[in-house]
Amino acid sequence: MQKSASEVRWQQIQFFEPPTPSSILIYIHLIMISLSCRQNWRPRKEK
Repeated sequence: MQKSASEVRWQQIQFFEPPTPSSILIYIHLIMISLSCRQNWRPRKEK
């Protein structure tokens, strides 16, 4: 059980360790989409 957990953590570290510009741009894009969705949903929820 410990080995599987450590392997999963290692995979996550390997995935997030190399800070490539493309991954950063994708992350920023996702944040922008979430912000725009929130702004669009706010006026609808208020009514």
